[in-house]
Amino acid sequence: MLNEAIREDNPQFLMHAMVVVCALNRLRVTARSSRGAVPANRFPTNGVSWRGSCLPDEHQSFFTEGKIFRVPAYLATSFRENVALSFIERSDGTIPPCLWRVLVDPRGKMDPLYRCKHASYVNITQVKGEGEYLFAPYSVFTVESVGWSLDPKVPHRIRLRAALDNANESEAVPLSPWY
Repeated sequence: MLNEAIREDNPQFLMHAMVVVCALNRLRVTARSSRGAVPANRFPTNGVSWRGSCLPDEHQSFFTEGKIFRVPAYLATSFRENVALSFIERSDGTIPPCLWRVLVDPRGKMDPLYRCKHASYVNITQVKGEGEYLFAPYSVFTVESVGWSLDPKVPHRIRLRAALDNANESEAVPLSPWY
């Protein structure tokens, strides 16, 4: 519901949604400041997490190597590729599937200086035992590579690198039209 309110960009809905977004971010920051080293099961293996979705053809031209952008909503990623693929399987097949590989700095597992400031571990998800990284709204990503599939049953593959700290990134970068 939060992401839908953000997507619609209607001030009447955003006013209420931002109260919840701010509360979630405060909880996230409070939890982060109380942690030392991140337990192994709360950091993605080698800094890699996965997202399974779809991607309409008209948005392919946005995702080019080197493109820096913000995602204007919460972005959920799984620690397991097979979970991301299961989300792709749930789609109705009308929009081409897309498998996103999202990389954070792997040094963040042990060193808080390299930990992504706008991603949080979530352990209560729709998939039991999933292990998920949730990126805050307006998180910044860079496209590292793209692989377009011509087969509508084979997902496109997009590799993203998450910025270390959104506060250090330009507010002028474009917003992703899809995620």
